[in-house]
Amino acid sequence: MLMSGSSWAQKLSDWHVLQSSPLRLEGVPWALQVLAGQAVSPVLAAAATYPHMKFAQGRLFASMGCNNLSSLYSVHDATLKFSGGWMSTRMGCSGDRGALEDQFIKTTGEVRQVRIQGQSLVLLNAQNQVLAQFVAVPAVR
Repeated sequence: MLMSGSSWAQKLSDWHVLQSSPLRLEGVPWALQVLAGQAVSPVLAAAATYPHMKFAQGRLFASMGCNNLSSLYSVHDATLKFSGGWMSTRMGCSGDRGALEDQFIKTTGEVRQVRIQGQSLVLLNAQNQVLAQFVAVPAVR
């Protein structure tokens, strides 16, 4: 489910965004804000299924509100590389959740760089275009 930026900003204010800096890539829960140029609704179902990801020890763990996803990754300087494909639970994901998950997996295949700017994590393609943006949150259930 996609929504306008102003509605997103209102929902984002409900999350207690981390204020410490600088942030690291690993160990921080990252909540999805923008994917493929579209603001993502924080109300896909409930807070427990909010679209998020977390990097830990060479592995990315993610959920876009339906399946639990996992992939290997490596970072050298600002270059981010996913490898080994995606492992996933196999719940049927239809409608907005399924579309969001499909778009997330497709988008990660185009990621070449990662950048942390303030409280945001930005994923970029080879042309330095923003593919996705996440915000740091204290915890994702």
